[in-house]
Amino acid sequence: MSTREQEEKDELELSGALSLFYENEESYEEAQARADAETSYSGVDIKRFKMPKTGDTTVRILPLKPGSTRKGYEYPVAQMFLKIKVLDEKGNQRKDKKGEPVKDFTVKVVDSRYCFPELKKEKIDIIDTYRKVAVAKLKEQGNEALAKKIDGGSYDGGLKYDYKRVMYLYDLDNKKDGIQIWESSYSQFKDIEARKMKNWQDLLSYDKNAKCPLSSPSGAYPLTITGKTENKKVTYSFSLSDSERKKCPLSKKEAEELMALPSLEDYLYVYKRYHLGATIEFLKQFDKENAILVFDSEEVQNAIKRVQELIPAEDDREFSFERKGDADKKEDEEEDDAVMDLDQLLDAWDDFVESGEGDKTEAGLAIRAAMKAFIAEEGLPVRAARSKSNLEVMNEIKKEMDIPVDEPEYDDEDDDMDDEPAEPSKSFSKSNKDEEKDEEDDEDEKQVARTPRSARGARPGRR
Repeated sequence: MSTREQEEKDELELSGALSLFYENEESYEEAQARADAETSYSGVDIKRFKMPKTGDTTVRILPLKPGSTRKGYEYPVAQMFLKIKVLDEKGNQRKDKKGEPVKDFTVKVVDSRYCFPELKKEKIDIIDTYRKVAVAKLKEQGNEALAKKIDGGSYDGGLKYDYKRVMYLYDLDNKKDGIQIWESSYSQFKDIEARKMKNWQDLLSYDKNAKCPLSSPSGAYPLTITGKTENKKVTYSFSLSDSERKKCPLSKKEAEELMALPSLEDYLYVYKRYHLGATIEFLKQFDKENAILVFDSEEVQNAIKRVQELIPAEDDREFSFERKGDADKKEDEEEDDAVMDLDQLLDAWDDFVESGEGDKTEAGLAIRAAMKAFIAEEGLPVRAARSKSNLEVMNEIKKEMDIPVDEPEYDDEDDDMDDEPAEPSKSFSKSNKDEEKDEEDDEDEKQVARTPRSARGARPGRR
């Protein structure tokens, strides 16, 4: 076969491969209609895309796989991390061999309405139902502070899901990393959408058949993400090229790599019996600790029953306080899985900095809690006092672990938040009160229990 014949054959195969993606490609009119109708929200190992702290990163947003139930390039998801205490058979918090409370479980769950079409139609989700019933009861009782907290975000002690827009992409500066997954915030998503629609309008003015400039299999342009630091705050801006010479049509190899991955729908929308059990246990504990007493209400129990009906019978893995895969390990080995290790903490810190949010936000409170748990687990001589910023605490941790410290790159005053998180309610729960003053009450005891750094030996650098 001649070189020319081989080229024609390859081109024909690529055309056939790309044609599969066109059924999920939006027209301009469909994209505009979806944008107008958007509701504003104030086991596969796929590398997570991390936005740059400073400078430019160029990415190629990928189209949805053939057969997807949605057109375009992204799927929305609502998720929450449930913090569950490990209880003994008497319902008390389990202790380890040293008499210390066993570390809490953390289980990620998604809004079940994304996973079961029936629940979406019936507007039923267990956590959302509990939140509404609890808030209504608390308002009737005049406890507005606790009602406001529970009606808020999960990182601040509330029960509202965290909303993201998720997409596959290539980092064009690091193509060797392969396809990555990006969970963008809703505001970032809207910013990107605005630029996409503007470019598309311009393209349609001289080409009525112009394809989506952001994610078309054959007609997409690169998206540049720019990180910039001003007044200690990292902000992001987006620009979409319109230069013909910069077009990024998918190659046959890239199309095959995308086809080999699960659809975003299959990857994100997973709700199993394990998640149901974790949700039930979390709400039981939440209900009891905060003395709300609505878990046994008819509305909540009916929601639980309805979700149970939709879980396949063959899915028989129940939620358990035993760590996954660790049933035969010692209890102190099980505890290690409950607290972030160094790499996980550093990744979480990078995500927090990239978010551009301040210390007083939900994300700021979440990273502070993760740092405190790591300090306690490692026995570091670091105090997470309220007078210190998150950056100061993280830099002290890094110094102890022999890692270069960060320069200030985010705003801990949270100047750009639409709504300042409510101050913790004094009646919220005893456990919350204890958390608020743990630095003062427990410091002397922790200092005694800490292992001197010289006795721990050298720590490896970040992998």
